[in-house]
Amino acid sequence: MLQRNSQAGQEGRTRRGWSIKAYLIALALSSTLPIATAAGFFAYHLVSASLQNTRLEFEDRLRLLRNGIEMRIDNVIEDLEILARSPALQEGRLSDFRQHASEAGKLIGAVAIVLTDLEGRQLVNTRQPLGTPLPPRSDLETLKRVLATGRPQVSDLSRTTADRLPFISVEVPVRVDGGIRYVLAVGLLPQYLSGLMDAYVPAGIIGSIIDRKGILITRRPLVDGLEPVGQPTIPELRQHLGEPSGLWIKAVSRSGIPTYTSFFRSERTGWSVNMALPRDAIDGPLRRTSVLFAAAGLAALLASLLFARLVASRFLHALTGLEQHVTQLGAARLFIPQPGPVVEVNRMEGVLHRVGLEIAEAEEGIERERSLLRATVETIPIGVLLVTANGRISLVNRKMLSLCGVDELRSLEDRALLSYFRPDGTRYGLAELPVVRALDDGETIEGEEVLHKVAGLTRHEMINAAPVRDGTGAVIAAVAASYDVTDVRTGMKRQQILLDEINHRVKNTLATVQSIARVPYRARPPWRTMRRLSNAG
Repeated sequence: MLQRNSQAGQEGRTRRGWSIKAYLIALALSSTLPIATAAGFFAYHLVSASLQNTRLEFEDRLRLLRNGIEMRIDNVIEDLEILARSPALQEGRLSDFRQHASEAGKLIGAVAIVLTDLEGRQLVNTRQPLGTPLPPRSDLETLKRVLATGRPQVSDLSRTTADRLPFISVEVPVRVDGGIRYVLAVGLLPQYLSGLMDAYVPAGIIGSIIDRKGILITRRPLVDGLEPVGQPTIPELRQHLGEPSGLWIKAVSRSGIPTYTSFFRSERTGWSVNMALPRDAIDGPLRRTSVLFAAAGLAALLASLLFARLVASRFLHALTGLEQHVTQLGAARLFIPQPGPVVEVNRMEGVLHRVGLEIAEAEEGIERERSLLRATVETIPIGVLLVTANGRISLVNRKMLSLCGVDELRSLEDRALLSYFRPDGTRYGLAELPVVRALDDGETIEGEEVLHKVAGLTRHEMINAAPVRDGTGAVIAAVAASYDVTDVRTGMKRQQILLDEINHRVKNTLATVQSIARVPYRARPPWRTMRRLSNAG
């Protein structure tokens, strides 16, 4: 039982709680973090929606640029197809057709209009003077596609043989009598599409047109004031040549700026139309918003923690005073409560003050009763012992100490209480003592005789023991009363010896009387009879 109580007390001491400061910090965190998280979520959502709109607008602009280029090429194809139906060309009057083609080339803005046969031999070239011998075409790739499909085709970027001038060629078949007899081509400078780029590519965005081989046809903005025509496009785009589209590819521009680049491939021309946006334009707002809200959330959190610390300091100041008052109350010292910063604590101190007064009055009454009880116990000629539930002796009178032959008793484990014997000579164990049985088992013992060896002498004692219960019936203590019956036992023994001697003499006298009574009666003188009785006595 003692060990169980000790373990319970140890468990009570090891339980730890949170301080008021920890609770207030947790309150600040629980109130600030959800708000900051929700605000950050909504801000992130708004910025993400804005960025999504930016992306959609960017993709729409890229589609518009592709569509604009296709419309410009379609216009050129329409003009060529009209020219291909020229009566002079249909009738084979090539000199008349050359004049007509020269005028059409000026209207289109072409470098030259070239008419070739199916083998690639030039028949008409408006860029060369009339009568100049014309060499065969060196690049027949587009011509072969026209003949293979019977439809207009657009070439990749090429260069003129004479002056290496970059150009693109739009070529259409010329049908005479239902069959393809010629191929009519118009050569256009890259600048023909540059104006379109200026209209669709705003400042801060990079736009370019790339042919099937990954060569730049035109680009905006210029690089070092020059248009990088004929140069390969960046490696990130070359990896996607031939694909129908690619969106938001991470790349680095020629000037070293990290970008997100996107492209659409034109089915009409076979070219890829590309636009690139600096990554900071997409990632920057989200990153800056995240940093801003993180800073704002951190500032709000720090403000909440500082405010919680300030409030906690006031609470701790009030509770420290309350703790001191409780300590004083535990030491039976009354205190006068002083108003503090927390109203509830002030009320608690007022309650404690009243409780302290009541405790002082109660303790005074208890002390009076205790003094009366102790005086009463000390005056009775019986040894009294009171043991609490934890085995501590809380009350023992001088008679009990004299019976045990000691000056003090502190607990049940004192050696003076372990020198009891039964009448048959066996020693009592600690758990077998009457007071311990009353404490542990709730047993009531009346008139149990024991032998007590003190200072080499064996004495007879009678012990009564009974449990002490609280209002719920639980045993909280045990009381034992012991009185010495050694003298009584000795007197009774002497009386028994005297009674035995008296009984012996009475038996002898009775035997004599019985023997006389058995003698036959004879007439004798009375004086003889009296003498005989006298001698017998």
